[in-house]
Amino acid sequence: MNIVLTMAGHGARMAARYPCIPKWMVSVEGKLLIDWVLDDRIFSMATQVVVVCLRAHQGLYDFELSINKKWPQAHINVVYLDHVTSGQLRTVFHAFPLIEDEGRVIVRNIDTINFLSDDNLLDITVVAADEIYLPCFKSSSDQYSYYQSATGLLRDGYVEGALAVSGLYVFGSLRVLKNAVDSLQGCPASAEENMTLAVTRSRDMGTSIRYGLMDGCIPVGTPDEYDQLITGGQCIVR
Repeated sequence: MNIVLTMAGHGARMAARYPCIPKWMVSVEGKLLIDWVLDDRIFSMATQVVVVCLRAHQGLYDFELSINKKWPQAHINVVYLDHVTSGQLRTVFHAFPLIEDEGRVIVRNIDTINFLSDDNLLDITVVAADEIYLPCFKSSSDQYSYYQSATGLLRDGYVEGALAVSGLYVFGSLRVLKNAVDSLQGCPASAEENMTLAVTRSRDMGTSIRYGLMDGCIPVGTPDEYDQLITGGQCIVR
């Protein structure tokens, strides 16, 4: 199982509040967000973890040491980029040479704390080579991407009865992930940041999309979300 952590984007929304540190180094209840992310149960399934981040952040955190301490079974590769990328799928592109051809590829956002259920972990182990699996959570906020089992993925705005996409994408194979990246070729720059659009296009090209409901999710990608968390707001939705 390959897991790719994409950490080379602008992080512009959180940078408005914390301009001197990357988003993944924001402190959440006394612990760095990256450490919360690495506590995710998904890493118990990893044989390989690829971190794609900025060279400017190289001295801020020892990814290999931290991941090895938590998940010693995983092989670690860190890819340092000299430039900021224009979206998550554009970031994951730089991990392709290091991803094992066989097996599933998980692309993990760095700004959510996810609580995967036992059913989620079981579902991930049986994702077929031509499938994409999305662990989701319940929300009535209009700032997330949404999934409706009846109509497929929807990018913007809250939809009654839909589930919010958590930012954890399980691709059944490297081929399916590459097809998702290729689907954005020729899109305007604004669309490059839309991972959900790529998944939607993959569905339109015949890829099967499945979803599961997580036990909980804490988004920490914007100052508003962070404020809601530290002031005791209801951030975990079960």
